[in-house]
Amino acid sequence: MIETWDLPQVPIGRVVGFSNSAAVRGMVDHLVARGLTRIAFIGGDAARDTRGTDRRAGFIAAMQAHGLDAGRLIAAGAPPISMREGAQAMARLLDTMPDTEGVICVSDLSAYGALTECQRRGVDVPGRLSLAGFGNCEIGAVCVPTLSTINPFPRDIGARAAALILDVLDGRQTGPARIEVVPELLIPGIKHVDGRPGLQAGPPRHLAHRRHRAARAGPMPPARRAMPPPDTARRPGVAPFWQAPPAGLRR
Repeated sequence: MIETWDLPQVPIGRVVGFSNSAAVRGMVDHLVARGLTRIAFIGGDAARDTRGTDRRAGFIAAMQAHGLDAGRLIAAGAPPISMREGAQAMARLLDTMPDTEGVICVSDLSAYGALTECQRRGVDVPGRLSLAGFGNCEIGAVCVPTLSTINPFPRDIGARAAALILDVLDGRQTGPARIEVVPELLIPGIKHVDGRPGLQAGPPRHLAHRRHRAARAGPMPPARRAMPPPDTARRPGVAPFWQAPPAGLRR
């Protein structure tokens, strides 16, 4: 059994994934560092949405750690949350808490829907309201304005899970395995490490600067084959993980 897209404390056997909670905490830290204090979260309210629930929990924990109000929570329903549901959730937020300065959505699709509601109402994004999603979906890169988002490197997760399956089948991996793929923030307008305008390269400050960390019970099995290159071409201006992060992200 190999779990993916989550990083449970006690996996069933083997897991290749990331911490949804830690990823959203990094986005909250970024918004707070920009001076925002009234931040809301859309989604993650459905009981069966374990990943969304973890993202929402990460938002609450980060806001509380900063001493800020973590109560700006807007329900969006069961996953997958549509663009229409994202727009409806944003409408409720603007109606009930119009002084909100920033919004983190549980997914890029819901964030795009939220963006369209802001545009319908004449709410300037990002001038009046900062908006972020989760997932690094294509729609977030082509919409205007471009969405800030969190890239969980899905191709890397799939490639590493496949390699782990082959190692298990060949007897190279017999014990538990925990392989972490650390997401990164993609923020429009922040200069690239080589000075070109683009997206923020590298993980949030509190995450490890190396994208992949593995902790296995017992000795590390020998590598079956070279891993494919990391998924760094999804958005222009994102540096490979082996390049140094911007100075502001160093510990």
